[in-house]
Amino acid sequence: MTALNIDLRKFLARYGEVEENPSMKTLEGKKIDVPFVVKNKSQAFGVWIWDWKRSIGSDKIIRIEKIIISLELDGALLFSNRFSQNAYDLVNKMKKENSAKIILIKLDEIMKPVE
Repeated sequence: MTALNIDLRKFLARYGEVEENPSMKTLEGKKIDVPFVVKNKSQAFGVWIWDWKRSIGSDKIIRIEKIIISLELDGALLFSNRFSQNAYDLVNKMKKENSAKIILIKLDEIMKPVE
């Protein structure tokens, strides 16, 4: 397990039970890979991680929105090194329209500095 996974698991455990690589099927019966799912008594969020040098764009946000709807999840936590301004704008628009709960988190916000 990498340092990223260890820090991420600790971060996610604060919000509920963490399932790693759960077997999930859409309403249509298609299998979808989700790295983590965080569940508590009232909600379940899918978790996706991109440890890339590139920015995550609005195309990924749209794809994740479709996935969380088809898996009947309450929302998604997206972790990356960078997000494009269009991705931030799209998530803010979704919040205003109450369509999907997607939270963008930069990886450096959860990674502890090495001492």
